[in-house]
Amino acid sequence: MADFPSTLLYSVSGTKEDWRDPVILSVSRANTLRGRRLTTGKKRTFTLSFIGLTYTQKTTLQTHYDAERSNPFSFLWADGVTYTVIYIDEMLSFSPLRGNNWSVTVKLGEV
Repeated sequence: MADFPSTLLYSVSGTKEDWRDPVILSVSRANTLRGRRLTTGKKRTFTLSFIGLTYTQKTTLQTHYDAERSNPFSFLWADGVTYTVIYIDEMLSFSPLRGNNWSVTVKLGEV
């Protein structure tokens, strides 16, 4: 299992931690609401906003995404705990900034 590129964590300009409810709700034929639990407990989601990535940092992040987008990997969060996560974005969407810098928002989900 690969780790999230730790050198990129120094470039994070904003973070957000949230919870995913592992229940899917659906309506049955009798118009009653039913829930199906996907996991035994709540799972965290992490949103990392990068502003001003250099071309090298952008390439590092894109390479990690391409190699690990469907595999779990280790991620060290600000609380000092390492979580096993996956990318929950369909694709990374980098936006160009002035001076060959880039911005992107990355969403990770605990597995």
